[in-house]
Amino acid sequence: MDDELVRALYAPLSRLLKAELRLERERAGFLINTRH
Repeated sequence: MDDELVRALYAPLSRLLKAELRLERERAGFLINTRH
C-alpha cells in the first residue's frame, strides 16, 4: 500500500473510530447508570 494513501485515509478513519468509541462508551455508561 502507498504511504501517501495511508496518510490520506488515516486521519478521517481515526477520527471516525474515536467518535464511534466515544459513542459506545456513552451508551455503555448510560445503560449502567439506568440499571441502578
